[in-house]
Amino acid sequence: MTRPKYRYALVACARWETRYITEWLTYYSALGYDHVYLYCNDDDPVELYRQVLPFVTGALPFVTFRHYPQQGAQPQMYADFLARNRADCEWVSFLDVDEFLRLPPGQSIGDFMARFSPDIDCVMFNLIYFGPNGHKTPPDGPVLETLTAREADIHCLTKYCARAACLTSPKFFDFSEEHWYWHTLHYITNIALKTVNALGETMDGYYDGFPDRPTQFVNEPARKQALFSTAIIHHYAFRSEAHFMQRYERGIEGSFRRQSMWKDVYEGDGFAAFLAKVNAVQDTSLANFWPELSKNGWPDSPQAMPRFKIACVAVVKDEAHHIAEWIAYQFAVGFDSVILFDNGSTDATAAIALKFAAKHDIRVLNSRYTGEDYQKSTYRDALQRFGAEFTWMAFFDADEFLVFTPPNSLRACLATHTKTAAIAVNWAIFGSSGQRERPDGLTIATYTHRGEPAFGPNKHVKSIVRPEYVQGILNGHSFQVNGPYRNLSGEEISWDSPGIIADLPDYQTGKLHHYFTRSWADWQAKIQRGYPDLQRNLSDFDIYDRNEIADGSAWTLAPMVQRLIDESKIFDRPAQQAYRNIARGQPATQSSVCEWSYGPTVEQDAAGAVNGRVDGTRKFHTGFEANPWWQVDLGQPTTIRQIKIFNTTEETAFRFRNFSLGVSIDGEFWAEIVRKEDDVTVGGYDTAPFIWESAAPAWGRYVRITALGENCYLHLDQVEIYGNDERPIAETTDGDTTVVITSCNRHDLLEKTLASFRAYNSYPGIKDIIVVEDGEADPSAICALYGAKLIRLNARKGQLYAIDTAYSHVTTPYIFHCEDDWEFYRGGFIERSRAILEQDPSCICVWLRAWSDTNGHPLSFRSRDKTFGVLAFDYSETWHGFTFNPSLRRKSDYDIVGPFSKEFNQRADLAEPALSGLYRHLGFRAVILDETGYVQHTGWHRHVGS
Repeated sequence: MTRPKYRYALVACARWETRYITEWLTYYSALGYDHVYLYCNDDDPVELYRQVLPFVTGALPFVTFRHYPQQGAQPQMYADFLARNRADCEWVSFLDVDEFLRLPPGQSIGDFMARFSPDIDCVMFNLIYFGPNGHKTPPDGPVLETLTAREADIHCLTKYCARAACLTSPKFFDFSEEHWYWHTLHYITNIALKTVNALGETMDGYYDGFPDRPTQFVNEPARKQALFSTAIIHHYAFRSEAHFMQRYERGIEGSFRRQSMWKDVYEGDGFAAFLAKVNAVQDTSLANFWPELSKNGWPDSPQAMPRFKIACVAVVKDEAHHIAEWIAYQFAVGFDSVILFDNGSTDATAAIALKFAAKHDIRVLNSRYTGEDYQKSTYRDALQRFGAEFTWMAFFDADEFLVFTPPNSLRACLATHTKTAAIAVNWAIFGSSGQRERPDGLTIATYTHRGEPAFGPNKHVKSIVRPEYVQGILNGHSFQVNGPYRNLSGEEISWDSPGIIADLPDYQTGKLHHYFTRSWADWQAKIQRGYPDLQRNLSDFDIYDRNEIADGSAWTLAPMVQRLIDESKIFDRPAQQAYRNIARGQPATQSSVCEWSYGPTVEQDAAGAVNGRVDGTRKFHTGFEANPWWQVDLGQPTTIRQIKIFNTTEETAFRFRNFSLGVSIDGEFWAEIVRKEDDVTVGGYDTAPFIWESAAPAWGRYVRITALGENCYLHLDQVEIYGNDERPIAETTDGDTTVVITSCNRHDLLEKTLASFRAYNSYPGIKDIIVVEDGEADPSAICALYGAKLIRLNARKGQLYAIDTAYSHVTTPYIFHCEDDWEFYRGGFIERSRAILEQDPSCICVWLRAWSDTNGHPLSFRSRDKTFGVLAFDYSETWHGFTFNPSLRRKSDYDIVGPFSKEFNQRADLAEPALSGLYRHLGFRAVILDETGYVQHTGWHRHVGS
């Protein structure tokens, strides 16, 4: 598949914009747009062209400049782009030169768009109007710094970023009607589009009832706040009070015909009131976010052109287990190209890397260099081959990840290094985080602890260089360059020796996470693989396994990295499955509200913590009370793989230190999976948020966070819960479950039981099937047919004795108990039952009968989707849920009271309610799976007395 020439393109029409165009182009270059199609609508294009010249020339022009002299011909200019260049672009935005799209700090347009599912066609952004900020005439300085006053409310109009493939409607070329498709694409296109706003909410029907209905929609308080915190377009429509007349004076022909209204506003009695409205709120978000761009001046020559192309180069060998994540991360962080030199891999490293080629610029070459200087020789080769193509080239290893401190980003940072020849990025050595075996999941999510900055190896750097200034390669860490060698923050480097700085590392702007050891198992594999240029030992693990500081800053890109891996279809293994945030947008509640809460009710306030926006601000606030709590309802019992809790980054973040984390299947019984009482403050998105992850996933419908303390508040930024989209299936391990079937001379029924179990059981972890025969007959032929082990008692000893005998042969932690008169009709029952028992220690067994077939035993709880229930206590005063019917249970729960025949020497039908009462007294209960059930009774008229 051929990739379009530009991933994100911008189309603009400009008239009388010479004064402002350089700032606007620089902004969108830093925002990650690949190209701008600029239509000059001036009568004479010379002045604007001179100003744009640095962006038009050079090896990689950022701007295509076209003169279109017909005044106000905006639809015609856009149509010209669609006819000539639409196919060159993957995504397109139609924006004016007074419109600045504000994204979350540190995010490029690619970063932001990656948050949406691949089937989204168009993301629509609302506008907010800025006023002249008291300026009578145009102020000196950039727009972003001098105009910081705006309206209080969001405007209902939108602009968008849309797939170019959607821009095909014939109406785009019909100039007899005004379609305004640059505001609302999906209302006139001839294809069905999936269109959302910046929050991911559908925009179907958004413009119905314009302007009242959409205005009310966007300014609903919670949504308004969410849009401000996520993405919005700053519309600097009035750059000074004189600009009202300038909008009129530049012409009222074509698309400008409505500009006459601004002359009426300027000369009318309501001008002061209008100014007050558009200057109502101070907003310095862009002035603060882009200080380097607005303070260091603007490019005035082709050499200062802000558009640049960045490559990441690495030499790799036998990195198949980690290479997909590393490549995906480089694209996620902002590199345009990844260049790999394979140094003799014997695994699938190269094949995995090439799977990214369908959508990304990945280049895989064989490295022909060996010996001590293999890395220097390979880097020299890379510079000779590709140096003329790239403005910057980074030289990292496959265990190194460049991480920026928000609001910094790769492209914005490099844009400030206009006179830098090379950038040295300090290591931050990460340890094993206490893991011996190689964990599932991404490196950036599973290794979250590093060494102190003063740890000696952290003085090592890796380099990002301008190829044109490189004169030589000193080693794998540093280069000989003709010009300044600086750190990410712009300070010149003082060297101790080549590649090692003299001072402590500066992590203010960013750092290079060096996952040098990973787990002990990874370290062993690394040593076995060997190094071409040095010798390392297993004992070095103890030197580099540094875990003093919790640092989860890299994993903020984890969802994007996982999406890039999934889109490239790197792995088909279940272990590589990506799990979505199943908490986002789900109903939540909390213990109380107070004067600092955002919502008037506990439900409305709690909802903020699952709105999907991680930005460091608190999203809910309980009252001052003992053990305040917050919880979310996932909608149904679900497999929970990971829970991430983001503290705020505000001054009160210290309050969230000690807490418990619980899950529940019915909101009544809570299984505590974490109790943190170390008095260490939990971090936010910029440091080390709390992450729960276990080899055995949790299972539940509700998740609750409880702050521990007699008098305290609870407030957090965000809670993310990752799990399966489908009905939960427990992870399985071969040989952890034994099937026990009691039989007594009903071998036709026994065969039906065994046959249906074999037909519908889908669980691979069955170690044995044991049939215990409490009768004189011999079912050995039937047992052999179905692979069951037979224990014959050779006389009637009773069902309890038979159970005890069979259980004495069980060596697995789980027993699937059954009798000889049941027929199975659905699969998946052991997996789902095991998931419950793993998570809910109060569950004694999991029923499989249909809800209408419980012998009248009522349910005390039913999930709204009828996939799960809880058996009631005190049915007929003696039944509390324990049963000898087909169900999974733990061997350890039997050991608490067994052997049954020793304590209960009466008949089994009398012992069953007695055992039910005993287990209830011990705190146990029983649950039941789906309403439709999995098994039905076949021995109604063939009862066996015990």
